[in-house]
Amino acid sequence: MVLGSKIPSVRGNVTWLSDVEAKDAKNYADMVSGMSATMVEDQARTSDPSVILSGFEGEMAFCKIHNVFHFKSSESRSWDAVVDGKYVDVKTTPVSHGSLLVKYGGERQPAELYALMIKSGRKFTYKGYVTAKQMFDPKNLGDLGYGPVWVVGQEDLVPKIIGATGWVWGET
Repeated sequence: MVLGSKIPSVRGNVTWLSDVEAKDAKNYADMVSGMSATMVEDQARTSDPSVILSGFEGEMAFCKIHNVFHFKSSESRSWDAVVDGKYVDVKTTPVSHGSLLVKYGGERQPAELYALMIKSGRKFTYKGYVTAKQMFDPKNLGDLGYGPVWVVGQEDLVPKIIGATGWVWGET
């Protein structure tokens, strides 16, 4: 259960962040945002606190759903979690029909898997994953108006929990 509520913390591919987790995410995002703002522009991924916060919350939610440890770090690396021995980069969007996006250049230091989380307030829905080979297929290179980006639609994601066997979404 989420602390202070009657909502379960994980139900299938959906989870909610508790008050404590939300506060932890905010503190972390503020710290990373402050650090990014002092970096040379091409070294900083972003200094927008809301983008950093959303991404970090999505990583936390992904880890809750997959029951794995979240690797909090201010260092730049190509992955956010290790699930079933695979390095996973978690991407988060507030757009319910949004796609899995990886910045152009991400192919130079790929994670093994890329996962998509949809954020709606404190509710996060895991949509699925693709392998690095699938993500960086030349057919997935596009431009959404901000320069080149790797794009995979939700319909092309593997819609299951990574490493899970015999588990079906919706089971109680």
